[in-house]
Amino acid sequence: MQEKNRIGKLIDAKKQQIYDCSDRIWEFAETRFDVGKSADVLCELLEQEGFTIERGVAHMDHAFVAFYGNGSPVIGILAEYDALGNLSQVAGLPEKKYLVEKGNGHGCAHHALGAGAVAGAIGIKDFMEESGLSGTIKLFGCPAEESGYGKAFMARDGVFNWMPRSPGTREMPPGDLQDSPWRSSSCILTSRAGRPTPRACRSTGGARWMRRNS
Repeated sequence: MQEKNRIGKLIDAKKQQIYDCSDRIWEFAETRFDVGKSADVLCELLEQEGFTIERGVAHMDHAFVAFYGNGSPVIGILAEYDALGNLSQVAGLPEKKYLVEKGNGHGCAHHALGAGAVAGAIGIKDFMEESGLSGTIKLFGCPAEESGYGKAFMARDGVFNWMPRSPGTREMPPGDLQDSPWRSSSCILTSRAGRPTPRACRSTGGARWMRRNS
C-alpha cells in the first residue's frame, strides 16, 4: 500500500500534463482507426518521459507500444483513445447539447482512459527510478476499441504475447479501485436464436444485468 500511495503522489506531481493530454484528446474526438492526433498526444508525452515508442503495430497506423526499462517483471498497461459518432457534447452539462452538431464525442470517456493509462505508466516509471528497481513497462496504445476490433488485431499479431497480466482501466467512483486479472480476448462473430439484448445494454456502460450471456 505504501508503494501504491507513493506512485499516486508521483502522478499528482505531473497531473497538469495528464489533464492537458486528456483535454486535447476530448477536443479531437477521433473515431475508430482514424485517431492519429490522439495517438500523437499520448506518444509525445511518453517520449518526453523517456519511453521508446513503436508505431504502426498490428498493421494499424495509430496503434503503438511504448517501452521503458528492461528485464522482469514486465508490466503491461492498455490505453484507449477513440471516440464515438454523434456523441459530441458540451463539457460540464448534465443534459444533451452538441458541441459540434451531430459530431463525434467521448461518450465512454476514452480521452480520460488513455490519459489515465499514460499517467499510470509514468507513475510506475518514476517510482522504479526513485527506488532503483528493474523491470519493463509496456503501454499498449489501442485504436478502434469502439466497434473496430483494434485489440483483436493486436492479439492476432502477437502484440500481447508474454503478457500474463495487463491492467486496463474503466471509469469508477473515486476510491473504487480494483485489482483484477485482465486477459486478451478474440472477437468472434456469431448468430443465435433467443431474446435480443436491449439497446441500452449494448455498450459497456449500460444495464449490465440485462445482457444476454453467450
